[in-house]
Amino acid sequence: VMASHERACSEMMSYFDGVEQQQSIDIEELRAQIRRLKKVAVENESDSNNLKESNRVHGDDLQICSDKVSNLKSQTKDMEKDRISLSAANARLSATRKAIRQTRREYNELQENVAAVREDIDRVKNQTKELNSSNVISCNAAKMEALRESLERQQKKNDIVDQHRSHIVASAGLTGDN
Repeated sequence: VMASHERACSEMMSYFDGVEQQQSIDIEELRAQIRRLKKVAVENESDSNNLKESNRVHGDDLQICSDKVSNLKSQTKDMEKDRISLSAANARLSATRKAIRQTRREYNELQENVAAVREDIDRVKNQTKELNSSNVISCNAAKMEALRESLERQQKKNDIVDQHRSHIVASAGLTGDN
């Protein structure tokens, strides 16, 4: 019985020694793991501090860039408004130039008509001098009066066209040479 008891005790001792030895190994492994984790924690804390500093620095850079983007967007909108406004102004200027060209053509035609009317008046004056009869003189006088009235009306039209042309040129900011 005693031998059996000693053998059982010896087996228990052996078992507990194995358990104790395994626990010692596990404890050493845990201590090594704790040391590694502490080292990683220190590295992570350093990395975390570096990231915080980087975020602070780059956060400022990001804010500066964001402000620049907002400014550029605003400038782009302003440029787009200016482009639209300039396009409308160019269209008005083109229309004004077209009107000026048309007015010049009309003015030149009127000048030619005035020249033709003046030639007619000169011709009538010459004919009037040549004709001495009172009938012819009275008839030519009526024709001359009609021509004089036509000339006056034409001159008034010319004056109005000239005023319009001057106004268009002045409002377009152009000289009369265009």
